[in-house]
Amino acid sequence: MRILNGKYKGKKIQTLNKSFLRPTTSKTREAIFNILENNEYFKNINFAEAVFLEIFCGSAIVSFEAYSRGFKKIILIDNNEEIRGLFDKNIQLFTREDFDFLKYDALKLSQTAMKADICFMDPPYDKNYTEKILKNLHENSLINKNAIIIVEVRKNTPINYGLEYEIICNKTYGNSQLIFFYYQGKD
Repeated sequence: MRILNGKYKGKKIQTLNKSFLRPTTSKTREAIFNILENNEYFKNINFAEAVFLEIFCGSAIVSFEAYSRGFKKIILIDNNEEIRGLFDKNIQLFTREDFDFLKYDALKLSQTAMKADICFMDPPYDKNYTEKILKNLHENSLINKNAIIIVEVRKNTPINYGLEYEIICNKTYGNSQLIFFYYQGKD
């Protein structure tokens, strides 16, 4: 897989040939960043000042794409040791201090020092993790007020997302759908 755009355009990112991995396709990645860069709703996002969080990071291709496009800080979460090893290989292409890899169970996220402005998550399609993680992000203050959460799920997956979130955009690409949520934040 290659980075599509930005400072590191064309750099090759390694992945693992494992059945539990489903890397985000280039078409879907391009769509994510086209929406972020061109949708009127997101016009006030300053990538150079934003923290990008990826949950269930797998190959971390979406995070590497975000970094290439100018995001200030990248936080990756996955609890798989093979994924950590893959990250350690791929990070050699970048400035390591701009990345944090946290070996956490995504379902047990608790309050930490991290506060993301944009969060991308691509949980396993056959599990119902999205609603629990959205709740954890809110309850444990892991995202900033006015954050954007992008979820990649199987097409036509219903999500009970709670009153803290508003759906901004919903797009389908093949078997996947991208849902962009706006987080209104705690008062």
